[in-house]
Amino acid sequence: VTETRTGPLGCSSYDNLDSVSSILLQSPESKINLQGLQVIFPEYLQEKFVQSALSYIMCNGEGEYVCSNNHCICQCADDYPQCNCPITDIQIMENSLLGMSESWASSYKDFENSDEFKSFLKRLPSTHFLPISSVHLLWGSDWDLQARYRLLQSSLEIQRLKIQRTARKLFGLSIRCHHNPNHQMPRERGHLVGYDTMSLYGNTTREIGIME
Repeated sequence: VTETRTGPLGCSSYDNLDSVSSILLQSPESKINLQGLQVIFPEYLQEKFVQSALSYIMCNGEGEYVCSNNHCICQCADDYPQCNCPITDIQIMENSLLGMSESWASSYKDFENSDEFKSFLKRLPSTHFLPISSVHLLWGSDWDLQARYRLLQSSLEIQRLKIQRTARKLFGLSIRCHHNPNHQMPRERGHLVGYDTMSLYGNTTREIGIME
């Protein structure tokens, strides 16, 4: 029986084990075993070695890895004031959020290009204005359009939750950085009927507005 533990070997009983392996840090790319090193180093150097190894690995040699109350952090050296800032992860998340915002806009564009919505627009007169109440009535009575619109809403809800989770992670990572993420949640078109009716009835300047 072999037991593998993370961190230096402690004072637990190993009587029922054939061997014990202590691992300081393990990942798909690297694995550092301390068994043997703890025996080679004098006892007074063992803790210092573990501390130095953790600082080198976890802080990239830019600070000292310290733990207090089950919370560990890199105490940055003066030359590396942002050693705790995971800038690479932040950039990845910012790019991911940018892609999500583009997907959000694309979802609306796909809806507007759908056969159901194009069919709805064809039912609207082009020779005279309809009051928005009449447009809403036509909108609500078009069952195919309503089914397509529910698909849009379902897709947007899934995207919204994913964006919120990623944004929370981004702001959480940025706490340790001199960096303020510039992110805004995509806004739903609360007046989609009026917005798209404007595109049909609006003037040639395409100024954004809502049909009243």
